[in-house]
Amino acid sequence: MFGALHLPTYDWNFLQCFLVIGTARIVLLSGYIITKNIWVSTGSHIINDWLLFSLMLLLGSHTGT
Repeated sequence: MFGALHLPTYDWNFLQCFLVIGTARIVLLSGYIITKNIWVSTGSHIINDWLLFSLMLLLGSHTGT
């Protein structure tokens, strides 16, 4: 269900959406399973998003776009 919320982002490509989101979800969920603390999973998700965003922002500025 969570992966389906990202379908517009992936231009409605079901396979790409569920493979990318599904794989990331398994990794992020493992933090919760190990610690039983939802904030570990939430924090990991936020750090992951900001890391990717920052990387794209940095790389975009170097390519002139």
